[in-house]
Parts: sequence; structure tokens; C-alpha cells
Amino acid sequence: MSVVNTYKVYENQSWLDVSIALYGSVIFSFELAILNNSSPSEALKAGQEIIYNDNEKDVLVLKSLYGRNSIPATGLTPAQKELIPQPKGIGIMKISNSFKVG
Repeated sequence: MSVVNTYKVYENQSWLDVSIALYGSVIFSFELAILNNSSPSEALKAGQEIIYNDNEKDVLVLKSLYGRNSIPATGLTPAQKELIPQPKGIGIMKISNSFKVG
């Protein structure tokens, strides 16, 4: 496979979102991350340009996305991340750190 194109990342997009936008499926998200020397769990930045290969596409999904002018972006904003409750309790405590015996 040879690299054929670049894609500009939109705000709050993950590798899964980019894969859906390009191919209509999440199946190539790991390939995209590796091709761009990244981890599949690494956060993408808006405006970042990534390279991608010409792979098989799910045309029906892409037609639906483009027909509705929809751009997949499922990541959380910093403000949304602050709203996520932090875990508490014995399940996350570490012995001799936050969990004291005695």
C-alpha cells in the first residue's frame, strides 16, 4: 500500500472518528494511528494533518455522512472531561500511599 492523501483532523476527533470519516468504518483506525507514528489511544489535535492509504470503503456509510454533512467527532472537550466524576473508594487506593492500615 502506498500513501496517497492527507486529512485534516477536526476538533474532538479520535482515530476511530477519522477512520469512519475516511472509510465508513472503524476497522482502519489502528492502521491510521500506526501509519502516523501514533498510538490508537493518543488524542488528536484539531488541524493536525495525517496521512492515509486508499483502503476499502463502506460507500453506504460515507454517502449517509456526506449527505447529512456529518463529521464524526466523539472526543470530549476539556470542559466535558472536568464533568466526569473521579473514582473514589477502596477500589482505587494504593497500599502505603492513599490506603493506610492501622
